[in-house]
Amino acid sequence: MKELSLKFKNGNGKASHLKLRYVSEDLTESAVRAAMKTIAESNVVVDKDNHLTYVTPVSAQYIDTVNTVIFDDEPAKKPHALTPPVSSAPETAADTAQPQV
Repeated sequence: MKELSLKFKNGNGKASHLKLRYVSEDLTESAVRAAMKTIAESNVVVDKDNHLTYVTPVSAQYIDTVNTVIFDDEPAKKPHALTPPVSSAPETAADTAQPQV
């Protein structure tokens, strides 16, 4: 899964990150810069000390995460049973006739 990591400087000049999942994977630099500028100019996100969290856009990157299982002791899930389709046509003698040898 890819996520978009946006790095800003906060009100104290320190790094602050905003990570977004389920994003389009073909965003352009100009679109991301514009979005980050809008976020920074909104002045709505503050930290616990009431300092602005996203003040200056610094960088943006996709992070591609690959999960590699080392072990998994969880019981396997049962697959969903497939049921044969039900015919709405009545059965005829030809359907049940046995071939003659």
